[in-house]
Amino acid sequence: MKKLLQFFLPSIIVSFLCFSLVFASNVFPVSLNDWADDEVIESGWADALEDKIGVDSSAVATSLDYLIKNTSSKLGKIASLAVTDGNFIVADGTNWVAESGATARTSLGLGSSDAVTFGTLDTGQGANELYDMDQDVLTTTTPTFVDAIFSSLTASELVATTSAKALQSLSVGTYPSLTEISYVKGVTSAIQTQFTGKASTTLNNLGTTAINASLLLAGDATYDIGSSTVGINDIHFGLGGIINFDGSDVTLTHSANTLTLDGGTLALGANQLTGTASIQAGAYAAASVDGDDIASGIAGRSLTLTAASPDTLDADVELYRDTKCYRIETPVATDDDKSIWFAKGAFTLTSIWAESDQTVTFMLQVDDGTVADVDSVDLAPAAGTAEDTALNGDATMAAGDRLDLDLVSVSGTPTWVSICWTGTWDD
Repeated sequence: MKKLLQFFLPSIIVSFLCFSLVFASNVFPVSLNDWADDEVIESGWADALEDKIGVDSSAVATSLDYLIKNTSSKLGKIASLAVTDGNFIVADGTNWVAESGATARTSLGLGSSDAVTFGTLDTGQGANELYDMDQDVLTTTTPTFVDAIFSSLTASELVATTSAKALQSLSVGTYPSLTEISYVKGVTSAIQTQFTGKASTTLNNLGTTAINASLLLAGDATYDIGSSTVGINDIHFGLGGIINFDGSDVTLTHSANTLTLDGGTLALGANQLTGTASIQAGAYAAASVDGDDIASGIAGRSLTLTAASPDTLDADVELYRDTKCYRIETPVATDDDKSIWFAKGAFTLTSIWAESDQTVTFMLQVDDGTVADVDSVDLAPAAGTAEDTALNGDATMAAGDRLDLDLVSVSGTPTWVSICWTGTWDD
């Protein structure tokens, strides 16, 4: 028996040591090994190290690769967030997220607005360090505020205190604006005192000024309005206004559409009385106007001086004739131009004339809301001129009618066409 133990005991011990080494190599060490140079790391220990580190993009939740890189890991999620200026890392109840601006302020309990509101102010004064924000701030030194913003005030308006000593804006609808206040910049004494000291009896640089009393000069027949070198512009009189000379010696009185001279004679001397209206019949006694008193050269044109008694000036009924032209460069058949001319008064077309370097066929049309040809036969100048003096269409234009051009066709390649029309009107 003793010999048997002596024979088997060494084998048992060696087997136990080997089992211990194998078993120990499969357990990740709880402390670092002090590996010496050229030592071989045991395969079991290396396998455990690989398991602990994990492969690239490992899905093993306990591996270091998963913990650092996988976004399902808390640490991996933080590593994946954008490194952007102003971002805060906060928890959303499931994982970490990056937030900024109003979203971050909301998560931090500050509200979404840029104007952050605090319920209390921590002054750092021990037991009395918290104050409601609607209370006075107690301090032993003079406070200094930089860029204080009051949301209840209106920009660029004057500020005053209410009866409760709160700040309020003064509306420009009732109080001066900043621009109006700037007008008194530099004033060194009471404004009324300055006005009184600078008051003048001379009317200088006045705008439109309302005067509610008679304007009396200091003496009779002494002062002028304007001078021989400095005149005035218009004088405006109301209905029934009177220009009274020397206490009604001569008056010029206005009534509707009439000026009446009374108390004297209108002496023109060597000057003439001109006008465009008729001399009212019966305004002069018989033979008071004689042909010798009227400038020569007017009879026979627009006025006729009769030899009857009393002498009369009769306006002639006369016809006036005029010609208008219209030119088109490189005319084509689609050149139907509207309103090439407009009749200011009654006008009767008497002829149409045209010239071109090729054949251009056209007709003029009177447009009074309904378009009608001036003649029943189109005019067609062919490398020369053509004229139509027998207009049998709508050749009469009333005030406001338009003249249209109906270009029917062209032959060859004309480079220009000139179209003229002649007509008459009376006075």
